[in-house]
Amino acid sequence: MTEESTKAPLQLADNKQGQILHQSQINSSWDDDDWEARHFLLYDCRLSHRYHKKRERFLSFVDNVATALSLVAGASVVSKLLGADYSDLFGFTVVILTSVQLVFSLKEKSKQHSILAADFKKLEASIEKAGVIKSDGIAKFRAEYLLVETSDPPTLGLLVQICQNEMAIAENQPDKVNKIGWFRNLFAQFFDWPKDFESKKAKQ
Repeated sequence: MTEESTKAPLQLADNKQGQILHQSQINSSWDDDDWEARHFLLYDCRLSHRYHKKRERFLSFVDNVATALSLVAGASVVSKLLGADYSDLFGFTVVILTSVQLVFSLKEKSKQHSILAADFKKLEASIEKAGVIKSDGIAKFRAEYLLVETSDPPTLGLLVQICQNEMAIAENQPDKVNKIGWFRNLFAQFFDWPKDFESKKAKQ
């Protein structure tokens, strides 16, 4: 064993001790209340980002499907393949989808959710970059969060709960997962079911 190889482990140990000391100095500079407030603020940012990404993807998918069906309906060959009995039904379905596409402005709403998701992610990154934050700094970031939140369209509470469950599972906290039936989960992107729907269903 050479002289250099015997010194290397000592150098690694010194570096490790230095990292531990540095981390302890960082932790000791945190106030418990400030640390907790920062934790909840980061959680809100991550939850909001997850929610808006789900809405963006769903609305974008529906918009793409409606556009594709509209293009297909424009081809005369479709009517010939489907026959008179089915072509009317298909045409009616396309009219409904394109009407939804226009009335609810799916493309614009998808873009809005995309922008909101990006804004919440940027805010999360700013909080992480700030390092140790005192109460006044946390208040500033909370104000920025609320400012971004003012652009939020009406929120689907059940979809928020689904996002919370996913985050709890990702953080290995199964005790924080709230049971949601498959039927409510299936339509969470469309509307909220009443909170007592599961209990009523269980009693039947």
